[in-house]
Amino acid sequence: MARWQNYTLQLTGARVVSTIITDLCIFEVDGAKGGLTLVELAPGVEVGVVKWKIGAKFKIAGD
Repeated sequence: MARWQNYTLQLTGARVVSTIITDLCIFEVDGAKGGLTLVELAPGVEVGVVKWKIGAKFKIAGD
């Protein structure tokens, strides 16, 4: 189960985001399928750290 599925607050903007920018990386969001693609890492951040901290499944651009 994804972490977001554990939230009890109502979602107000489901399926309207195309890009997610965090302090670790940038994800593109597939609005049709709902998947994430990692497109850029912050300097010094490794993919393994993103996987551990984000806790969601995602693809890596270029793979």
